[in-house]
Amino acid sequence: MASIHKDPRGKSPFFYCAYRLPNGKRTFRSTKLKDRAAALKFCRGLEYASHESRAGRLTEARALELLSEIVEQTTGEALRSYTAEGWLREWLAGKKSAKSSATSSKYEGAIERFISSLGPRAGINLRQILPRDVLRFRESEVASGKHPGTCNDYLGIVSSAFGAARRQGLITHNPAEAVERLRNDAEASRRPFTLEEIQALLRAAGDCDWYGATILALYTGIRLHDAANLKWESIDLDGRWISYRASKTRKRIRIPMHAALYGWLKKQIRGINKAPLFSELAGKRTAALSREFGKVMTSAGVHGEIVRDRQGKSGRLVSSLGFHSLRHAYASLMANKGVAEEVRMKLAGHSSSDVHAGYTHHEAAVLRAAVAQLPSVLV
Repeated sequence: MASIHKDPRGKSPFFYCAYRLPNGKRTFRSTKLKDRAAALKFCRGLEYASHESRAGRLTEARALELLSEIVEQTTGEALRSYTAEGWLREWLAGKKSAKSSATSSKYEGAIERFISSLGPRAGINLRQILPRDVLRFRESEVASGKHPGTCNDYLGIVSSAFGAARRQGLITHNPAEAVERLRNDAEASRRPFTLEEIQALLRAAGDCDWYGATILALYTGIRLHDAANLKWESIDLDGRWISYRASKTRKRIRIPMHAALYGWLKKQIRGINKAPLFSELAGKRTAALSREFGKVMTSAGVHGEIVRDRQGKSGRLVSSLGFHSLRHAYASLMANKGVAEEVRMKLAGHSSSDVHAGYTHHEAAVLRAAVAQLPSVLV
């Protein structure tokens, strides 16, 4: 019969449990509990689990059930346990309220496809999902004709779901981290604009809104849709900050102004609150904006390398240069000046958590110093 004991050497404050293992050998295990009644409940739970195992009745489901009972008896809280499908759907539900509708749809599509690829294994415990399950999913998406970039996006979403489970202590390892991303020739060919190309773009833009949007993107790393729809309420000229919520990630971004961007903004006629900074661009679809910027590039004589965005012979042609190349330039120029990666990530909005409403003085100084490393390109 199971019994509890104190360490006779007096070296541990916890009660020890004495019981027999499934092979009949008697053992002593620390309960990590100081309360006698709780320790006894814990010990009897271990003895019962051992007895069930010896009788051949301890299935995985029963083991988890017993473990949950033991934890609940000793702590008052049940052990959290999920099937793979149960966790993925709960995680997805949480993302729907935190992401834009377009991003939520993308997340939902990836998770639903992954659950479908698991088949009957979707009902097993979350801890039992293996890297080969994720690899099988990736390969099935490739076989269905998905673009490598899309497959990588799906893999990233699945990895995020398992990463959240690991951070909550539901699993010890993220099975998606062991699966490599596919090579994406189009993505690899994208490059940042050179300073000379940026100046050529500014000359070609002239007095139109693309001049300001180009400066804004170079000095903040803002994406095309967010740049086109930025409002004057996001501009704090007194404090020299730009604040907005990224449409893709729904994160709050707050970036100190570069002197060149501040100088340009000071010369503009300020709109009231929700008035758009770029009235010629606001409200347009991203695809239309991309085509317009492409015309500016053509006028400037700036051309990227044309590649196919799908491996093999099929697929649309894309350029290695576009408005997003200003975001690449923003990050690359700071990297070349030795700005730390974590600072670049925070400025680009790639951090794992939302940027808070304010920074400490130290953080603000670091961010301002990083942005100040960017050269002036105004023409």
